[in-house]
Amino acid sequence: RLDRVESRKMQGVAIINDGDSITLGTERIRMRGIDAPEYTQTCRRNGADYPCGTLARQSLVRLIAGKPVSCAGWQRDRYG
Repeated sequence: RLDRVESRKMQGVAIINDGDSITLGTERIRMRGIDAPEYTQTCRRNGADYPCGTLARQSLVRLIAGKPVSCAGWQRDRYG
């Protein structure tokens, strides 16, 4: 979500931070409507821990790594 004052569009190859946020240039962008585990988070399934945060990030890497992306918006969430 970008600056609230004016709608902006950014594009380029993103750095993938975790399963629901990327960095384009100097702007950290959280994807609206997606809530993924944090990169260092672990989850539990069938009594065993697994690296759900790492897996979420890897899924986003498979989708967009090395490809140009574009984001448009104006909102900032509670994390900035």
